[in-house]
Amino acid sequence: MTKFRHACRQPDLTPQELHQMIHADETLHRNVMDISQAITPAATTLTRAIIVLGPNTIKNMALNTLPVD
Repeated sequence: MTKFRHACRQPDLTPQELHQMIHADETLHRNVMDISQAITPAATTLTRAIIVLGPNTIKNMALNTLPVD
């Protein structure tokens, strides 16, 4: 989790890197999908969910929901 937390604080984190990290964390993946689908049912993939919510929202979500190391 420390690596993920550190990566989320990087301003140059690419959408692809964000996608890989979210995909690797089942709980975060489910939360991102649930929230994005509440906004629009068209968010059926993680890529679409990242577009709907935006990388900054997802990074903030991850930082606020990850356990403190």
